Amino acid sequence: MLSIVEVCKSFQSSGMNPFARPKVTRALDHVSLDARAGEIVALVGRNGAGKSTLMKILCTVVTPDSGQATVNGYDAVRQAAAVRRSIGLAGGDERSFYWRLSARQNLHLFAVLQNMPLKDIKPRVDELLDRFGLADKADVAFRNFSTGMKQRLALARSIMHNPRVLLLDEPNKGLDPLLQDSLKEFLTKELVERRGMTLLVATHDLDMAAAVAHRAALLDKGRLLFFGKPDGPEHLRALLKEAAGGNGDGFSMT
Repeated sequence: MLSIVEVCKSFQSSGMNPFARPKVTRALDHVSLDARAGEIVALVGRNGAGKSTLMKILCTVVTPDSGQATVNGYDAVRQAAAVRRSIGLAGGDERSFYWRLSARQNLHLFAVLQNMPLKDIKPRVDELLDRFGLADKADVAFRNFSTGMKQRLALARSIMHNPRVLLLDEPNKGLDPLLQDSLKEFLTKELVERRGMTLLVATHDLDMAAAVAHRAALLDKGRLLFFGKPDGPEHLRALLKEAAGGNGDGFSMT
């Protein structure tokens, strides 16, 4: 369902000196990984590891310099429109909703943009608002939502059109511990076991990654350092520390 083969991506940035040569940053360095149907793959790594760049390539907003990315059998560059129809996306810093519209109005709008039949939209919106515990806030403006409520609405929107593949960036951001437990069960039991979806979950939460993922991909400075079944969160934490050269770039205690 997801295939990344030898993908490379670099970005150029210029500094204050307009005559200096632009600095080149290698965001992804020959990364290869895959996700099978009905599988959860966790994407973990420190800030700047390349997770966001990889997610953007898969949802067709960034083009790789080389290599190939396919989603549901469609090439992310040559068949971008088909890829976008196949995926659902929920980000950890959700700013794409219309802040003056209510939760119900936002979901209705995005359902229309997904070309859902009009007769199916209202019952689907009502179903999702109830499932994500937002039925009593359905007519509240999005700007008045808490971080956790925004995140739940983003998750609801991501599965509105029943996509084959779900791309989730920090899906538990802003959720309290009980909601985090509920989210894990929803991802594993409902979306994967019952509906057979394929999930790529980018997260800093190593406990969540180890709990829900069939396999984890650990990125560091654009390179794939580990891809396989993690032996618990401590295994992932040890790999991160090793990639960081011991204790990592943490806070100084002196």
